[in-house]
Amino acid sequence: MAGSWPETVVFWTAHYDPRCEAISREIRALRQAVPHSRVLSLTEKGRPAGIAEAGACWLRPRTYRAAARPLAWWLDRGRPVHHIFHGWPPTPFLARLRGRRTVMTCISALPEDWDHRATAQTVRLLAVECPRVHQQALAAGWPEERLRCILPGVDLDEFHPAPPPPAEKPFTVVFAGVPFLPGYAEARGLDVVLGAARLMPEVRFRLLCRGYVPGAVEEVRRGGPANLEIETTIHADMHAVYTDCHATVAPFRAGLFNKSCPNSLIESLASGRPVLASEEVGIAPFLAEQRAAVTFPPTPEGLANAVEALRSRYEERRSAARPCAERHFGLPRFLDAYRDLYAGLE
Repeated sequence: MAGSWPETVVFWTAHYDPRCEAISREIRALRQAVPHSRVLSLTEKGRPAGIAEAGACWLRPRTYRAAARPLAWWLDRGRPVHHIFHGWPPTPFLARLRGRRTVMTCISALPEDWDHRATAQTVRLLAVECPRVHQQALAAGWPEERLRCILPGVDLDEFHPAPPPPAEKPFTVVFAGVPFLPGYAEARGLDVVLGAARLMPEVRFRLLCRGYVPGAVEEVRRGGPANLEIETTIHADMHAVYTDCHATVAPFRAGLFNKSCPNSLIESLASGRPVLASEEVGIAPFLAEQRAAVTFPPTPEGLANAVEALRSRYEERRSAARPCAERHFGLPRFLDAYRDLYAGLE
């Protein structure tokens, strides 16, 4: 029998911006199911310009430390479930939540030397976003009865299938959520895409930038090939972006600092577009089994070869994309899984 939703959930996360940030979109979907939920975003960026949302609070970490006591009333009102939505490590949140009813969604891979005991003192139930990380957690000793694998959900009406681009259009690959930030661009695989673009001048590579330091984008534009397009605006209609392209890529060089199941990939699948996923992307083997993805080693040559492989069997992969999303990534399935996760705390 399905569980019931808790009266209140407090979501703890880093940068909260549902307009363009994948974790934020998952939190917003859950907030719509739990109307009395709240969000605490601990981020050095502060509140994003142009966004206001009831029940959401953006604080810089040092501000939180100064305001921890007055905030406690707001955070704990209504005996809520506390839900950490974050990659590894969740260090900013664990000490603050000890003794509270806490679950965590780890959206990234886990470190090979992970000692789960400190996390287990605070987190009662752990959710991960792909089978590979589920196996990592079990191998590290996390108790199976306290572990769930919950794939992200996508709105199958918002992201609906569309015909392929016109035959005369250049084969186009989109890379969403590109960070032009020190320490993140390499792990995200920016250099993999830049190198592949140079190897494949006939292929159009479209990069959607999220987060950058002044001058970084301009420098890449100056040194990049003509078939590389970098966009820094927030797109209100991501479905239009996916359907403008032939495929979406996640070229990650590391699993630890990236989302194990990137939302851009499942939104692309729902829109009827196959995906390219590096071997470091946690969900990559699963999507390859569904014949909706081509996987590759995270090198320029690896991505170039994957693009050629996808082009050679494009209709086969494209026809598998939407059915994969419908079977595994529907929003009702996602919501049911989290409702049952919360019920497991009772």
